[in-house]
Amino acid sequence: MEDRMLEDFLRERYEFGFFKTCLQRMIYYSRLENEISFIKEFKEAEKYFGSFINALSRLDGKIAEDFEINLRSLSGIKDVKLFGDIVECNLLPLVDRYFMHLGAVNVDADDEFLLESTSSGFLTVKNKKKKLYYHSNANPLNEAIIYMDKFYKPQYSEYTVFGCGLGYYIYALNLVSDGSVKIYVYDSAEMVDWAYKYGLLSFIPEENIEVHTEDPILEFLQKASEDGMGILMDKTAINCLNDVDRNAINSINVEINTAKAFGNHFEINFYRNYENCQNELNSEILSAMTGEICVVAAGPSLNERMEEVKRMSEKRTVIAVGTVLRKLLNEGIKPDYFVISDPQERTYAQIEGLEDCGVPMIANVTANWRFLKNYKGPKYIVFGNVCDDSDILAIVNDKETSSYALGGTVSHSALYIATKAKPSKILMYGIDLAYPGGVSHATGTMDYKAVNTEGKIKAISVGGGITYTDEVFMSYRDGIEALIKQNPDIRFVNRSIGGVRIKGTTEEL
Repeated sequence: MEDRMLEDFLRERYEFGFFKTCLQRMIYYSRLENEISFIKEFKEAEKYFGSFINALSRLDGKIAEDFEINLRSLSGIKDVKLFGDIVECNLLPLVDRYFMHLGAVNVDADDEFLLESTSSGFLTVKNKKKKLYYHSNANPLNEAIIYMDKFYKPQYSEYTVFGCGLGYYIYALNLVSDGSVKIYVYDSAEMVDWAYKYGLLSFIPEENIEVHTEDPILEFLQKASEDGMGILMDKTAINCLNDVDRNAINSINVEINTAKAFGNHFEINFYRNYENCQNELNSEILSAMTGEICVVAAGPSLNERMEEVKRMSEKRTVIAVGTVLRKLLNEGIKPDYFVISDPQERTYAQIEGLEDCGVPMIANVTANWRFLKNYKGPKYIVFGNVCDDSDILAIVNDKETSSYALGGTVSHSALYIATKAKPSKILMYGIDLAYPGGVSHATGTMDYKAVNTEGKIKAISVGGGITYTDEVFMSYRDGIEALIKQNPDIRFVNRSIGGVRIKGTTEEL
């Protein structure tokens, strides 16, 4: 990477790409009536007015004249919303006409990647084989800033980033953090080179960024495991990896995508649940559990184990996941506890009509708020897997269960809670993490459906056969294997025949 600067033929395009982004941000802040941010973007846009009018004049004098007239019409307007409307309706279309006059740019980078121009002047990158774009075809910088406004958390002074793309997300992270964070970037040397020549990496101060290209996946995973590290992963970059590398990185990706998908729901659920129930699961409750615990999930293999679970429930503590509560009760099995962790409203159907069943419920504090509000029986909360909002963290820091690492699936949550009771043995039922028999769940559960296993990942099953799974399930398996490794004094017995094999368990068929 001898030349780490933007290519000369892109300099004017990118200058006015920044200008267009400022105008779009002004419109955005005008809708929010955020005058401070609006004025900040306007002052930034002012820097480009003269050079943009000159560039327009070279292309089309009439458009340049129209732009100046509309620009002067803004003088004296105090109403932020009206100002934003004029920018959107009168100025932005003229900026778009400038880029139309310039025409398209296509750079055939190699056999796999194509660099294409967007309607904002910036380039995006396309994986030709996968037919996937890394960035927006409209304005990749504005896209990145919008995302980073939500993603960036000030408590992290360092971020590790997998997937460089053309550097828009990295530039946006540096921008919204006011240049206060150190950013570690991991990707191929080829992609990083393109990000400097055709993207925005050259616009980031060298002291704020550290690029790693030798073994990017391994080095990223090592860096991401460090305490106090913010993590950013590019979904398209992950999807373009081969199966082995994608599986290696997917466990972190699932956790991040879950937080991204349900970020606002996590916060809503937290505050409503904290209001509705402050009975925290405590050591007294855990110590009352028997020396052997059955954890019952809703995998298809459970169908073959129902009679055994019924016998086991007579002498052992049974912790069920909410998905399987109705099935167990219908079969005359009353678990000692059931666990809820999903933030989505749709999952409330798991217990709808069972609010008076009397089985004690253990819910993560970010589970959907309807569970704790409507359930009439005993209910306890745990403060694991909260979002990293500073106000929420201040509330949970002194909670007994604040360190609970409940994992990405309710099966992991139930297993984790079982380990805190320090049993001698945990028997695992229905923790399949696969599609044995080509179905998703045990019969009698709300999500039961047929699954086409064509294209799924082939894996060794409990019992030594072949089963079919997917990347999400494999990431859940990795999390459970890590939990098992952390509890060497507990014997984990996997009774989920046909489910995916889990290291550290004893298989009893």
